[in-house]
Amino acid sequence: MPEGIDSEVDLAIVGGGVIGLAVAWRARKQGLSVTVLERDAVGQGTSYVAAGMLAPVAEVEFGEAGRVMLELGLRSAEMWPEFAAELERCSGEEVGLLRTGTLVLARDEDEARELERQIAWRDSLGLRTVRLRGSEARERELELAPHELRALAHA
Repeated sequence: MPEGIDSEVDLAIVGGGVIGLAVAWRARKQGLSVTVLERDAVGQGTSYVAAGMLAPVAEVEFGEAGRVMLELGLRSAEMWPEFAAELERCSGEEVGLLRTGTLVLARDEDEARELERQIAWRDSLGLRTVRLRGSEARERELELAPHELRALAHA
């Protein structure tokens, strides 16, 4: 057993990202003993790369599995503000929750055709999307390159 790790814990969590730490927090609140195993620095893996972004509409995939994941993602996004507020109250630290939309970009005609297919798919799921010209996308996100042709926006 690695030094500093109790061999008798109720729950061992592999991964010290946002999900692992959230599970550990909730388990500790239930009175369980918890060990979080992380190979690198806590919060510096996938959670760091994703920057805390929840974008279920932008990430929806085709097919039934995509629909199921969308439902889970939308529910997670709905629950996140309350979770973030509780985390702020308990930790005394500001979470920095920002509720913004997302953009899916098309830089050339092939990507623009795929974007239209993505818009049709999202519309068939009853999701609210907005088709934007490149100039409209750049108004929303000033750091976009001038060659962006079209964009799909999600609220």
